[in-house]
Amino acid sequence: MAQVKQWQSYFDLSRMFDDVGYAYSLTTHKAQGSTIDYVFLDVADMRGCSDQAKPATA
Repeated sequence: MAQVKQWQSYFDLSRMFDDVGYAYSLTTHKAQGSTIDYVFLDVADMRGCSDQAKPATA
């Protein structure tokens, strides 16, 4: 019974986060080769993009 409760807790916690996979890209930016510990995504901005193949503009 304790194992079932642990699995329930695991699934409840996992539902709180989106499933984000690895994103590979080619870059010539000065950060190329850097190791980054934390990444922040503006999810509202990502969901507002109607063309997912559209390149990012800065």
